[in-house]
Amino acid sequence: MEAQLTEEQYQRVLQVFWDDESIETLQTPEELHQFVWNYNWDGGFEIIEEVINHPLCDIRNSPAHLLVCRTGYLYQYATADEAPNDYHYKLVSDLEAKILSGGFPSSEIAFDPTNDEGYDWTTRYQQCVQKRQIPEAMYQPVEGVQLQRASF
Repeated sequence: MEAQLTEEQYQRVLQVFWDDESIETLQTPEELHQFVWNYNWDGGFEIIEEVINHPLCDIRNSPAHLLVCRTGYLYQYATADEAPNDYHYKLVSDLEAKILSGGFPSSEIAFDPTNDEGYDWTTRYQQCVQKRQIPEAMYQPVEGVQLQRASF
């Protein structure tokens, strides 16, 4: 089953993107997922931290967040002190720990890291020698409702 945002949900995400509304205005895990799915990572990682700490951020889309946060690139460094951006490294490490400890609620959003609209996140940055491994759990597909990507 494939689902898309309602017009009201779409407008809330659109306002976060273009009107500098707070992440806190998003009201569903689907809205948060759409935001991360469409986010331009050149915009920095502070807003992603807000998403991760949002009470509706769920286990179904948090592995997606981890993989698209360039974890494969960052884990060629053993510690945050070695990494080019210690804030980014700590953010990804904290996200991984929260996922593995069960710190997220569960919902019904599907995500397959080997096939995100044809893109395989599990192969990204394979050329980097890893000093720290991404847990195998992050590579596992999650069943649920397949969202239709919105354009913002």
